[in-house]
Amino acid sequence: YNEIDGSWTDIDLAAGGRLTLTIVAQAALTQTGDLINTVTVTTSQASDPNPANNSSQDVNPRIELRLTKQGVLDLAVVAPDDRADMGDVINYTLVVSNHLPFTLTNVAIVDARLGALTCTQPFTLALGAAATCTGAYTLTQSDINAGQVLNTATGPSDQLPPQNASATILV
Repeated sequence: YNEIDGSWTDIDLAAGGRLTLTIVAQAALTQTGDLINTVTVTTSQASDPNPANNSSQDVNPRIELRLTKQGVLDLAVVAPDDRADMGDVINYTLVVSNHLPFTLTNVAIVDARLGALTCTQPFTLALGAAATCTGAYTLTQSDINAGQVLNTATGPSDQLPPQNASATILV
């Protein structure tokens, strides 16, 4: 095995034989984007009748602390209910979920536009666990004039930098 380029050499394999090579690796928490592993098989000893099948790629989505945010505009708060008016409300649901192989502590959801959220924070999230918060925002005349409300929330924890999630609601 060559540690510099990751190649394996001097492997003897009989015609029709199979070889399974298992490699375990750990990505740094600062890894961004998907983890992509590409394997290519070559030989200098024989003619390969089907070289197109000598490469394979495995893509694993990045593991992460994920924050999602969804807003729904309630037009029925202020009449008429067929248009957005000052005083109508956008109801938000914010979900933070742990997709990392360890427990996260002091996970929170912070949203300056919504203020106090309905949930008990901070959270401790094991692998695969999630927590949900809700909040509401009341439309202003400036929002109506702009035609939209852009809102961003942040999900910090003790172990990771803050994760952001945004939602744009047309009004």
